[in-house]
Amino acid sequence: MRCRVALLVCIVCGLSHSSTTRFWVSSTQEDFTKGEVRNVSISAEGEVSIAPELQLIEDTGEKFVWCVTTDRKGDLYLGTGDEGRIFKLEKTGRITLFCDLEEPEILSLCFRHPHLYAGVGPSGVVYEIDSRGNAEEYFKTGEKYVWDILLMGQKDLYIATGEKAKIYRISEKGKGDLIYESSDSHFTRLVSHGERLYAATSGAGKIYEIKFDSNPRVVYQTEEEEILAFAIDTEAVLWVGANSKEGTSCSVYRVDPEGVARRVWSPPDSVIHSLLCFEERLLIGTGNEGMIYSLHPGGSTAVLTKCEDSAILRFAVSDGIWVATGNVGKIYRLERSLSDEGVIVSETFDTEGLSRWGRITWAGDLTAGCRIELFTRSGNSMKVDDTWSEWIGPYENHGRVESPDARFIQWKAILIGTSQSSPSLREVKIPYLQRNMAPEVVSVTVEDQIESRTKQITWDAWDPNGDSLLYELYFKGEGEKSWKCLAEEIVVSEYALESILLPDGVYEVKVVAKDSPQNPQNLVLAGERMSQDFRIDNSPPEVIIKSADSRGDRLEVSVIVVDEATAIRWCEYSVDAGDWNHVAPEDGIFDAQEERFLFFVDHLGDGEHLLVIRGEDGQGNQSMARRVVKMP
Repeated sequence: MRCRVALLVCIVCGLSHSSTTRFWVSSTQEDFTKGEVRNVSISAEGEVSIAPELQLIEDTGEKFVWCVTTDRKGDLYLGTGDEGRIFKLEKTGRITLFCDLEEPEILSLCFRHPHLYAGVGPSGVVYEIDSRGNAEEYFKTGEKYVWDILLMGQKDLYIATGEKAKIYRISEKGKGDLIYESSDSHFTRLVSHGERLYAATSGAGKIYEIKFDSNPRVVYQTEEEEILAFAIDTEAVLWVGANSKEGTSCSVYRVDPEGVARRVWSPPDSVIHSLLCFEERLLIGTGNEGMIYSLHPGGSTAVLTKCEDSAILRFAVSDGIWVATGNVGKIYRLERSLSDEGVIVSETFDTEGLSRWGRITWAGDLTAGCRIELFTRSGNSMKVDDTWSEWIGPYENHGRVESPDARFIQWKAILIGTSQSSPSLREVKIPYLQRNMAPEVVSVTVEDQIESRTKQITWDAWDPNGDSLLYELYFKGEGEKSWKCLAEEIVVSEYALESILLPDGVYEVKVVAKDSPQNPQNLVLAGERMSQDFRIDNSPPEVIIKSADSRGDRLEVSVIVVDEATAIRWCEYSVDAGDWNHVAPEDGIFDAQEERFLFFVDHLGDGEHLLVIRGEDGQGNQSMARRVVKMP
């Protein structure tokens, strides 16, 4: 049999490996934030630049800096945990232990001249601390936690508590008025604007407006259950950082003075700990990656910088922006000037096969005194370990990547600028070419198509390089040694074999997949798989009428239908060229190459009649037998 050409296609030539060059492109904020960043900002448009310097001022040695406040002179007070210590950071940079309370957690601080007030947990006490650091109990809430203290006006302190959500107003030692008690578990944060007091909760994620001349009202309820971050800007717009109870999602909401609320952003981090309205921007502090984001008036969000510590717990403003962290209790200052340099390390990119590298290119802008240095490293493990190559570079733009051939690769960009100017990086592109790997034929099936008298051959195949495939189809009969070509250059994964082209017998087919469309001839690879045996049966069964005897006005008929190759699938009879009538085997099921039938034909009139029996085998082959009978 001559081999058939199913479809002729042009072969695409290449130089080496799989000839399809692919490109790994990093150009969006999402791309750039998948890796590690240090002292870089990433705009919503995906532009990377050097971040404002985040200067470490002091490591308190504590686990958390839960809260920060300032006095009239601009000195900072840091409330920490888990040892219940308060530190004083003077404007000169000198830090001292100001007060050591016999409480595990200092959760809130507020300065009302000339005293500092500290809310603690788990005793739920508010302490008054004088300028020498001497503390005495000021008010006992009866709850476990004092989450926030807010000074409204010059006199009144407002206290937010949990595990029962209550708000107290305290004007003098030991005396407090319960302003409101919610059904929620905790009042977590308080903010005010003029005569308006707002409170946020944990448990149901509600925002209350506490009115002193009428009942409190719920301004908005977030979809998330826990609000840890709460701020209000100069236009009385509320900003809310809400977290799901499971710690799997978080959102920033904007609530205008009329109570109209909308979600403005959902960061990729799991928890929003802190918000700060500063110079028409909203700063957002998150965990567990220590990211600080900047939300601009137009709604775009930039990665402002990343802290080495895992959680940004609080912001404070005193001649600049102060950043308090958790898991390691440190205090940082976010400077207006830029860092000397910023570093961004990409995610680990998987080329899904051993690859070689082309020329690395980048797009961005350089100003006087600025430059960008690019490096690469590669390896064959998913996580970077000591088997990876060292960083190689810096590369010139369009320089050939010199890292060894590997499956995985990373790039690193070092942005070097001045205190007032920064280079910008908008895109990094690395071409790669996978080493060619053979296609795989996963399965081959052969199914009977009775009506069309064909064998439908189908197969599943794939190429590790993603190359297009062409197929060749071969067959051989039982006992034969050589494969015969049935068709070649097939572009689809199916083929209809006409059964009548082959004599009766047992056969198998072989599918060969080749990646020739995208590889030069000397680099073409192939994979193959054989089918299970299948039978070609073009011979009809034999129909034997053993007897056809009259029994009064009915005819009793006994028939045998037998086939040498396949099971019988059908039997029927007709009288005098009338309609065909189906009959069932004596054992009730068509399952054998020989089937016996016994049936009766009723109400035949006297005289001569023509009885025709038709049988069909499993391949659709049919034959008939006839007998003339006389009634009665």
